[in-house]
Amino acid sequence: MNLIVALLVVALCVTACSVLLLLLLVMRGVRFNLPAISASAIWPTQVEDSTVAAQQNSDYNGQLQKFVRRQLSEGVSAACLLDSVADVAALIRNGQRVPGPDVQEVSDLLPGVVSTDFSTLRARGCLGILDHSGGTRIDLVEHPDEELQLCAWKTMSKAKLIKEDKVKTVVGERLVLLTTSCCRSPFILRYLGCCQTPRYLRFCMEGFGASLHHIYQRDRLYGSEPHARYYMASVICALQHLHSLHIVLRCVKPEDCVISFQGKLQLFDFQFSKIIVNKTWTTCGTPEYFAPEVVGMAGHSFDYDWWIVGIMMYELFAEVSPFAEPNMMDTYRRITKCQYTFPKSVPTSARNVIRKLLVKNPSNRAPGGAKSLAKHSFFRTISAPHGSWDCLRKTEPPFTPSFADGPFSDIQKASDEELAKSWGAQTGSEDPPIVRDEWEQFGPVGPCDEFP
Repeated sequence: MNLIVALLVVALCVTACSVLLLLLLVMRGVRFNLPAISASAIWPTQVEDSTVAAQQNSDYNGQLQKFVRRQLSEGVSAACLLDSVADVAALIRNGQRVPGPDVQEVSDLLPGVVSTDFSTLRARGCLGILDHSGGTRIDLVEHPDEELQLCAWKTMSKAKLIKEDKVKTVVGERLVLLTTSCCRSPFILRYLGCCQTPRYLRFCMEGFGASLHHIYQRDRLYGSEPHARYYMASVICALQHLHSLHIVLRCVKPEDCVISFQGKLQLFDFQFSKIIVNKTWTTCGTPEYFAPEVVGMAGHSFDYDWWIVGIMMYELFAEVSPFAEPNMMDTYRRITKCQYTFPKSVPTSARNVIRKLLVKNPSNRAPGGAKSLAKHSFFRTISAPHGSWDCLRKTEPPFTPSFADGPFSDIQKASDEELAKSWGAQTGSEDPPIVRDEWEQFGPVGPCDEFP
């Protein structure tokens, strides 16, 4: 009897030890099998705490933005701005002092304020609502007395900017637009200036002939290799230019691209763009276009833009995002695991490009950047014979807007019902906006909210 009891006790002890050992092994496995963090995700290396890193990068970005603001206010040349931005970013990254006057003393007064005398202008109608909140609309305006007779005016409600906490966003957007107007690119819509009225902020931009999204929807161009090749090459060249100015775009979709009167693709919307030294933590953009590091809130850099290029390229062939799911959490789950499949409409050469862009580790995304992409077989017909983008400017566009019914006939105009629902009457529907110090940099307040 005693022997049986002893055997039972020994068996129980062995079982308990086995369970304890198993638990320790499981806990150890969970501890040491966490997803690896790339080198770019922990920059700067001496900072381990993400909160401290985010604050330090924010300070660095603020210094660079103030330096760019000072350069623009002094009217520097495009070549000087390009060279100095790269040099100053390197100094800030290494913790050195920015040359010149203290950047903290830089004035908010920037060039590029246009007249609020709308008496000679003629409104041609609203082209549409830019975002779902209805806080931004695009107006087509005729300038009879000027060389550039048709302009697109981006109009933003001051009250809605305050309500949605987007005042700093529009201030940053103006800085980016002013930087791109100083350092011009044929792949970025020309920014002409800004102004304000009692209720609105306005950005005046060069007119354009069509919306890329509308053209793809109307003519069912999804899956067309020549169109996707030309338009994606244009987006890549635009990003190459922006990155040289230390601007991260963070959102580019067919809806954010327009076609010029000559058929050239140009980037139009910069509301999520930001001038950075190396990294930022702000989560913004279109959820289906989020990169894994954005979903994981690990901070993101210029590599984020290459991920977005991969998403857009996939969409031009398949008409949908590679990670789209009815449930947004399922979308995020697929993004973090980088799980996607190709439909038959995506050719093999395009799949190879997309695989180079949709890479989970940011540091392995699009190795070599825009220069290496130019040498890929998918782009060979427009980058040959030297494997560069120099030939793109001379390449004939696959589509040119038709003006049989007058300029902008290809633009999908918003209906009166849509405008009433998402924007409301232009005047009288809102209380007067709160006076903010930030409004001063948009110039003196004009007397009239409306175009004649």
